[in-house]
Amino acid sequence: MGYDRPMPRSLDAFHDSDRVLRLAAETFFDHLSEMCEGILVVDKSARIVWVNDRWQRNIASLGFSNADEIIGRPVEEVVPNTLMRHVVETGKPILLDILENKAGTYRCRASRCTTTRGR
Repeated sequence: MGYDRPMPRSLDAFHDSDRVLRLAAETFFDHLSEMCEGILVVDKSARIVWVNDRWQRNIASLGFSNADEIIGRPVEEVVPNTLMRHVVETGKPILLDILENKAGTYRCRASRCTTTRGR
């Protein structure tokens, strides 16, 4: 039961590489969401750009009524004492960060993701 055709060496071999990349990103976030209590994504300015549904459960306990109220805010306004800005600025991950806030105490991991263009 071998694979008769050689595997493509790059995404250029697919007819719609943008679709493949979107699907890969969706799949990555789906799997990550299953493993985490919540995911919060910030941009290169450390402003919140996305939260998953599990993270949204904590919004009320942080003083907000929905995710739309936190999108675009600096991460420290929503998650006091976070080291996410440091991760964004240095590019160095933090493997264990303990956050305490109104919603509770959380073990966190912060990593920086960039595009192939370094953004």
